[in-house]
Amino acid sequence: MAEVRSGDIHIGDEIPIQIERTVTQEMISRWAEVSVDFNPLHVDPEFGQTTPFGSTIAHGHLSITYMLEMLTRWLGEKWLSGGQLKQMRFVSPVKPGDTVTPKGKVVDKRLEGDGKVIECDVWLENQDGTQTIVGKAVATLD
Repeated sequence: MAEVRSGDIHIGDEIPIQIERTVTQEMISRWAEVSVDFNPLHVDPEFGQTTPFGSTIAHGHLSITYMLEMLTRWLGEKWLSGGQLKQMRFVSPVKPGDTVTPKGKVVDKRLEGDGKVIECDVWLENQDGTQTIVGKAVATLD
């Protein structure tokens, strides 16, 4: 992957990485093991049916990993060495069977200290186009 430089990025640009993932109950259950979060809302389908969601839902941080994958594939080391997600809000649940796609758009580019900072609106949307997570991503380039 070629290194992305700030001169290649402009306000209004969409993040050019295409990722699509279908979330399964197995993925959610494995995330529960890794995160040691066995809330029945995530791991018990029978319990999930009794909730307003009508099923289990994915852990929020599992869903965020798809955004992190997009940002890492786009910015590489620049993201890994100090990129930040900010103001993240979980606005709609991700359920087993949902296909989610992380997306983003550059909304600011500025000089800050010794580098050029880019700020992006980022979101995760499901197969219906519903945003499930919204927030900001900030990284320093050059």
